[in-house]
Amino acid sequence: MLISKSRFLNLIRCNRFVALQELDKKGSDALITFDPNSIEGIYAEEALERKRIILESLKRSDDYDEDDEDIDLKDLEEESPFEEDYNKIEILAARKLKNMYKGAKVQYGLKTFSQKHFEAEIDGYKFHCFLDVYVETEDEIIVVEVKASTSRNLLKRGGKNKLFTKMPSGIYYRSHEINKDLSIPNQKALFDPFTSDGRMGFDLAFQRYVIENSNKLPKKPIRYFLALLNHEYIYDGKKDENLEPIYSDDIISFFEYTKLTEELKEDLKRYSNIVITRVNNMDASPVKIGKHCLRNTIRECPYFNDICRVDKNIPDFNSIFTYVGNHYKFPMGGLKENEEDRFELIEKGYTKVLDFEDIDLRNDNQRIQRHAVLNDEPYYKYSLIKEGINMIKYPIYHLDFETFASPLPRFKGEKCYTQSVFQYSLHIEREPGVCDIDNDHYEYLVKNHLEDERELLYNHLITKLDDPNGMILAYNVSFEKRILRELNELFPYHDKLINPLIEDAFDLMHLLKGNAKLFNLKQTEFLYYESKLNGSFSIKKVLPIFAPHLDYSKLDQVQKGTDAVLQFSKLNNLNPADYNKMYQNLLAYCKLDTWAMVVVLDELRKKVLDK
Repeated sequence: MLISKSRFLNLIRCNRFVALQELDKKGSDALITFDPNSIEGIYAEEALERKRIILESLKRSDDYDEDDEDIDLKDLEEESPFEEDYNKIEILAARKLKNMYKGAKVQYGLKTFSQKHFEAEIDGYKFHCFLDVYVETEDEIIVVEVKASTSRNLLKRGGKNKLFTKMPSGIYYRSHEINKDLSIPNQKALFDPFTSDGRMGFDLAFQRYVIENSNKLPKKPIRYFLALLNHEYIYDGKKDENLEPIYSDDIISFFEYTKLTEELKEDLKRYSNIVITRVNNMDASPVKIGKHCLRNTIRECPYFNDICRVDKNIPDFNSIFTYVGNHYKFPMGGLKENEEDRFELIEKGYTKVLDFEDIDLRNDNQRIQRHAVLNDEPYYKYSLIKEGINMIKYPIYHLDFETFASPLPRFKGEKCYTQSVFQYSLHIEREPGVCDIDNDHYEYLVKNHLEDERELLYNHLITKLDDPNGMILAYNVSFEKRILRELNELFPYHDKLINPLIEDAFDLMHLLKGNAKLFNLKQTEFLYYESKLNGSFSIKKVLPIFAPHLDYSKLDQVQKGTDAVLQFSKLNNLNPADYNKMYQNLLAYCKLDTWAMVVVLDELRKKVLDK
């Protein structure tokens, strides 16, 4: 078996991964199709890894709509609109290094097979690493791992005592490497391969491990850099003769990881021995599940749902994972000293919501969930729902935005992963329950993702918000408020109208999920729960309960947020007939998002009127 960086980080998950992979490779409906014995298989895995880095970074971006659970980024592994950006990021990193190290030899390849390559044979297994950028000066070598992630999370680490400090060279070092008198902030995540920030360090540490065990070990000293997108970089809108964006070197940030990879050397050696033992033994016996499964992330183990979850008898619906806050420990028997985490409890057979008693749960919301499943009937906090509804002012502007967040900014004023709005849908409800799906609906959709129509879209929307005494209502309204603020910063013509509307905007989700601040409570408590929600308050879960006749699955091609992003990115490549059809599909999807809010609010009104 050939062992690449991506494969290595999969093999350290658990004892059974490699055996399941081998069995799967022999099956007719394989989950993993890469041949572990071929270099081509490594190329394919590394290509998939590039997609995952971008998708993971998108989900961690500052303004990702975390409660919009219909955006399943795993779908974009198959076909991603952001793939070209990864190559551009490597080019930008290489260009900056050429400017920093004049006269140095800078080698990089946009395809894995064309990158600088090292191989090390360890206990009969060949370990491979492919370097994004390889810099050789007269005195040293610099190995650079380029990620499509931004610098934001690393630079936030340590709080006031920042973990990283920027030096005059422009390169970030860990602060305590520069000043030995500084106390070392919590770095636990950087040494954990199952966290996003930790994986980046392990990627570089793996490369160092392979290089130092290679028979082609360079004689010059080697430094190790991590290259990330600068989260503070703002694109100035400049373009070349081909209308391609021109980015300055500031868009790339370098982090010095030489000392960190040195500190990880023993971990790499230990993990290497573990991987070799696992490959030699090929043991497919069940193992404990845990954070190494990376459940509900871009990197979720491909065998978790189909094999390991089944082994542990964890149901798809109303499992232990359904409980809100299930990542915190459960006080079994009501005793703090008996607290156990979800993975420990699963090993003891606690896999379903109803495996717990009220006393075992952390808070009232978990108990509400349990009783809704136990009694098979919905829970309503009628008084607070009614109180919330009475806070709403008319006309209601039911608003929803669709956004396209590319790793590299496309238009002036954008940052990396800015949620660039391309569509809005608006239903106006003039009086309680008075709103027509067609006659009271307004919308705007940009022609294609290459056109900057943000100002046109914003001005079009503003003309529909014709009553300053009204109220914007959205589902997870913080996202819509962020988009409106950003549009107003770019095009500050409507301050007097839009600022009060942003300030007073109402979140429909608060009438279901609750909100302590809104209702002046000590803690947030559910106002509504139904077993069919399965722990999620996504509008896609709520709507079928309140309005079974409305069904996103009946829409053509665009049925969730991922579909909208992907199909919008392809509009400029379609012939006129297909373009018009897809354009209408995008409009229909966003229209249903706002009509869903109208319907859910109306159904809630009817529920509380009789109480």
